[in-house]
Amino acid sequence: MRVLLHSTSKLNTNHASAAGQRLYVTMFPCNECAKIIIQSGVAQVVYFVEKRLNSPDVAYIASHKLLSLSFVYNVYIQFCTLVC
Repeated sequence: MRVLLHSTSKLNTNHASAAGQRLYVTMFPCNECAKIIIQSGVAQVVYFVEKRLNSPDVAYIASHKLLSLSFVYNVYIQFCTLVC
């Protein structure tokens, strides 16, 4: 059995405030993680794996909309730009 742990679930249990901070994640946040990010007050999400709106994976359409409506700025960084 595989277990997937979303690291953003730790944002609400951490004693330090995340309000106004920058969050670095590997993949673009899913719907549930986007809700947690918005509730914790994170101002910017930096991610390395894009989930595109026009892809067949429609699960990320809502998270794109949630984050943009909540004025959470998203930054996509291609891994090659850091390593190459």
